Amino acid sequence: MEQVGKYRIDAHIASGGMAEIYRGRLEGPHGFVKDVVIKAIHPHLAKDERYIKFFLREAKLWARLNHSSIVQVYEFFEEKGRFYLVMEYVKGADLLRVIRRARENGTSVIIPIAIRIFESVLSALEYAHKFRDENEGINGIIHRDISPQNILISMSGDVKITDFGIAKASLSSGFTTQGALVGKIDYMSPEQAMAKEVDHRTDIFSAGVVLWETLTDNKLFYGDTDIEVLEKVRRCEIIRPSSINPEVDEDLDRIIMKSLQSDREHRYRSAAEFSECLTSYLRKFPHDISEENISDFMHRLFPEFISDVRFKTQLLEEEEPTDRKSYDKLKYIIFGVLFALLIILAIVFYPSGTISTAPDISGTYSNLSLTGVPDSSVDTNVTERDVKDINDLADVIETVNPDSLIDTSRQETQKEKGATRSTGVRSESRSTGVTIKTGRISINAIPWADVYIGKKKIGTTPIFDYELKSGKTEIIFKNDELNVVRKRTIEILPDREIKHTEDLTK
Repeated sequence: MEQVGKYRIDAHIASGGMAEIYRGRLEGPHGFVKDVVIKAIHPHLAKDERYIKFFLREAKLWARLNHSSIVQVYEFFEEKGRFYLVMEYVKGADLLRVIRRARENGTSVIIPIAIRIFESVLSALEYAHKFRDENEGINGIIHRDISPQNILISMSGDVKITDFGIAKASLSSGFTTQGALVGKIDYMSPEQAMAKEVDHRTDIFSAGVVLWETLTDNKLFYGDTDIEVLEKVRRCEIIRPSSINPEVDEDLDRIIMKSLQSDREHRYRSAAEFSECLTSYLRKFPHDISEENISDFMHRLFPEFISDVRFKTQLLEEEEPTDRKSYDKLKYIIFGVLFALLIILAIVFYPSGTISTAPDISGTYSNLSLTGVPDSSVDTNVTERDVKDINDLADVIETVNPDSLIDTSRQETQKEKGATRSTGVRSESRSTGVTIKTGRISINAIPWADVYIGKKKIGTTPIFDYELKSGKTEIIFKNDELNVVRKRTIEILPDREIKHTEDLTK
């Protein structure tokens, strides 16, 4: 592998018009290893003073920023006439890849997780916008290239923005110079698309575009040519996200649309104000969405990323001391010997001299059908039944077939995190030897609900990736604040994941 400076190049990640991106590592004594990302200017541009100044300005500006949701710059150096920028390596995926993978899996980025992601994005932007350096005359830094590709989500649930390559330091006026069209055109603000002066509110618009696309899984500005897209950005004709995603309600519509106003004077005054509105909206959900929930979501989308920390922790939990293993082995041998002696004594001293056997009942259950195996003739459907009085919940629960649950003792509810996920339900019946097909369901409710299957409460919405036997399952939604209990029968499809959102306000 190639060595540059102190770093070993492991793999090529991407190539742009100005630089190549590599994954590398710094190795030290006693097995010390640190993964990094290395940005290297193209060799044919290394002698162009304009590009060198541009690259150096990016390094100096970016290195000044120190925030948990901004990818860190470690080092800038030159070797053999080529310039290198060394940055933090984020093990995960960018938001564009997350959205695409979710689509491939037949799911999407749910509202609470999307909001949690953008709280981090807006926190980083607020920090950059308020960054000051009197010695350099810097009065805030504008990113100017907020897009799904520049929002990274780690497997541990961290969210970071990257690529300050075209970031601009505002001067005392608060605006950058006009005349230069920079950034990805489909995420530009109208003023940026018109090559006018921009301030920090251009980043607020771009963040609004990305949030709109995350919740709708659609492009906001699209066209056959860049010119067509540019014209749409300049006209700024935007439909409400709820017209595409019915799970987006009027309040969230209003929050997003304010960030997308054509006139920047009508947008949020700051990234912090935008974030505060999203945080306030998130309070509609009964529990916080944490980094752990985002991490679980990422691991379901990207099982190929195995967390080293989780793997090592699992090994430590499974490893037992040698003396304990020896003790357990001896214990089982003693128990086996004693059990064998008891059988021998029973045979010798039993009064009749024989041991009676149970009657043959092999034919008793020959006509029983297997509960939970769906009839292929049954169509997928959802039925609804409203319970008028909250006290009728017990009657409703009694009508539910508890056999629709699979090994419910192995399902865990993360009550303190506000999310429930499957913990590995077995799909094979040990008693019958018959494989039972299963499916998964993710459940949400507006504004929220306690969810029951049978007499068992499986959690409080949102509930992610819950595994059930395939076939019809009756699910009860209960909200004490609204005095509503609602029952639905949902068809669980074999080897597929379905989503269901119940609006208890209707």
